[in-house]
Amino acid sequence: MPLIDDAWARRELQHRETEELVDILVEHDEDEWRPEVFPLVEAVLRERGVDVATAIAERRRAPAAAQPLEIAGPAASRPTVLAEIEDEIEAGLCRRALLEAGIEAQLHDPDGSGVVQLVVDESDAQAARAILEATEGGAESEAGFRCESCGFIAEPILDGDLRVCQVCGEAS
Repeated sequence: MPLIDDAWARRELQHRETEELVDILVEHDEDEWRPEVFPLVEAVLRERGVDVATAIAERRRAPAAAQPLEIAGPAASRPTVLAEIEDEIEAGLCRRALLEAGIEAQLHDPDGSGVVQLVVDESDAQAARAILEATEGGAESEAGFRCESCGFIAEPILDGDLRVCQVCGEAS
């Protein structure tokens, strides 16, 4: 089986939410992830200033009751649901596009259904909609391959007639 491209995998991991990366380490599922991915996940978390050992220990504790959504900002700010997105990867890409444009955005799954709400401050909603419309299609259309197993978007490794994901090693 081909080795993964560390630089590419690191860039793809950087698109994942911190909580998701911690979950990958806690679960340490080598049926889902190739062993060489785990050190890359740790490195991305450390780059974000996360104390990996503490984050893992906290995640293993019983989960606390869900906290209400809070967006940092002045007391007059009002959270607004910009979009409801069924695909977590797409939601993460939308949030990243907004953050790169300087718009604070949060992802929230209020009822645990998997439909993620993209939330921005009401004062940023119009600009956020324009940014999302301008980037419609995003990374998926650029790369052209989304792994059906792990959801990463990138060019696959070709192995004969099969396309193999660089992160999880699944063939399609």
